[in-house]
Amino acid sequence: MQTWATFKGKPVKSLLILRILLATALCAAPRGAAAAEQKYDVLARMLTPYGQLFNRKSKNPQRAVVIQGRLEKMPGLPPERVGARATLELEMPDKLRLRVPLFGEEFTICRVGQEIWVAPGSKLAGLLETAGNAGRLPAPDPKYRLKPFHLPIPEKQLPMLPLLFRVSDVGEQEVDGALCRVLDLQFQPELAKPLGLSPWTARVWVRPDSRPARLALTQPGSEIVLRVDDVKWLPTLPAETWDPAAGGLTDVLKIDPSQYQQLLRLLGNVRKGA
Repeated sequence: MQTWATFKGKPVKSLLILRILLATALCAAPRGAAAAEQKYDVLARMLTPYGQLFNRKSKNPQRAVVIQGRLEKMPGLPPERVGARATLELEMPDKLRLRVPLFGEEFTICRVGQEIWVAPGSKLAGLLETAGNAGRLPAPDPKYRLKPFHLPIPEKQLPMLPLLFRVSDVGEQEVDGALCRVLDLQFQPELAKPLGLSPWTARVWVRPDSRPARLALTQPGSEIVLRVDDVKWLPTLPAETWDPAAGGLTDVLKIDPSQYQQLLRLLGNVRKGA
């Protein structure tokens, strides 16, 4: 019996996906099957803890992650902000806090279930109003609701996560004193087109301990490069993580899910350099 998964709102047969991934992985070996296995093993070791994080049935007690890094490149990032720190704090299934330099300031975006707040709120309110008046944002949908975080494959297929990508081995390069394996990743084209995914390329520098050291995401006309300083896995994050007052933030704007959808579009325009 074949099951169905939903990608971007489109039903796709899970068994068909698995067959496509297995076939393309076996074909993507220009230097033989052994070389392909080696680079996919490197990617698998790096991705495994992230796959376990998103697997609701996983017995791994680590249900949260904190990723700290420095921005090396991003559309609209002025030279004086190169090296600015960015932090992602995520706790499954629906808590997220992101601190990142945007629009000339450090923004904090926090989601706890259906509740979202942003600081500095006055800056965001002005940006949303300006973009909305210019017709660059979708009209608010009062029925829009946020879903728990998930990856675009069924949980049973999470061990196959590396096979979602076409992997090229670029060699080795030193990052912050660590000799890293460098891999270029692209979403398998056999899946990207039917799922309506935009073309992109990722380059990841993998440390000997399998943690990412650097990540570059490239789309036509846009590139984001992040130096990854630290990755911590935790059972949960402290309750004050989600409290703006605990972080000394006072200029806070609470928004609903429909406005959050607009915020994501606004950030997408930044990513594209628009």
